[in-house]
Amino acid sequence: MVCWSGYDMKKLEIGKLGIQIFFSTIIIGLCGVHLMSNKTEEHQKLYWSGLSFVLAYWLPLPKGSQVESLIPQVDNLEQE
Repeated sequence: MVCWSGYDMKKLEIGKLGIQIFFSTIIIGLCGVHLMSNKTEEHQKLYWSGLSFVLAYWLPLPKGSQVESLIPQVDNLEQE
């Protein structure tokens, strides 16, 4: 049986955050370099979506919004 103390959980969360920052930095760097070097519109769309994904990952949800409350609205739109 594994018993996690508060200190161990804090170390785990710090490690997880470090990995997230590391991979986000890599994605931002690669997309940025490719955006500057590729001039074709097809490739730029791909790299802009990569940058948008990283930004959306780090931004919090707007205050007061709940994903569960949006699901019934989507179902109602599909039925109309």
